[in-house]
Amino acid sequence: EKMRESLLEAKRETWQMMEARRRLNAAFAHDLRTPLTVLRGYCDFLLKYVPEGKISEEKAISTLSAMDVYLKRLEGYTATMSSLQKLEEIELSPEEVSFERLCDEIKNIPVMLTSNKKVDFHSSGNGVLYVDLSTVLQTYENLVSNAVRYAENEVRVSCVVKDAVLSITVADDGPGFTQEALKNAAEPYFRAEKDMSDVAHFGIGLYICRLMCEKHGGSLVVENAAGAKVTANFAILKHE
Repeated sequence: EKMRESLLEAKRETWQMMEARRRLNAAFAHDLRTPLTVLRGYCDFLLKYVPEGKISEEKAISTLSAMDVYLKRLEGYTATMSSLQKLEEIELSPEEVSFERLCDEIKNIPVMLTSNKKVDFHSSGNGVLYVDLSTVLQTYENLVSNAVRYAENEVRVSCVVKDAVLSITVADDGPGFTQEALKNAAEPYFRAEKDMSDVAHFGIGLYICRLMCEKHGGSLVVENAAGAKVTANFAILKHE
């Protein structure tokens, strides 16, 4: 019976991994269409008018500069796709970490991430945790850098341990998530409409956070509360 349950669990995990990869590939293909379409348009424009001498050198250089922006965006997409595939395969390396040390590590994250925004930190908990510290800190860095982008003046951070779960919540006083973002913010390559022109961000930050939480037996919760609020839940692992 135990062997049967183990086989069923292995099948479920394999199916979930395949489904996650399918969604990732679909999102990647979808997001490639826009820059490729734009590049094709610019290319057709140059091929048509440059030979006829109908555009100025200034216009040609301007068009090439615009193409360069989209080429860099494509390069970025390719790099993130490779990184995400590696993240999916990463193995956790849990260690004993005191709650006090974890909070100190979080508070010592470089100030440059928080720009000129005020960061209010609150913690509640104690004892020794058994977690993958680098995974937890990477998740926090993604959450706080995301919050800083949208905050008006303040970012609120709380770190709480309760019922064998470590919860790190990062909230901001910005406009909050749209209804579409509440549903899809943690999906790969999702970007809100107002971010579509930002070629420096690819819409994978919260997806990475979700992936890290799920690897840790937890979850990522996206909601609004006087601004955007995201909670990363990590199950405190047990010693094998």
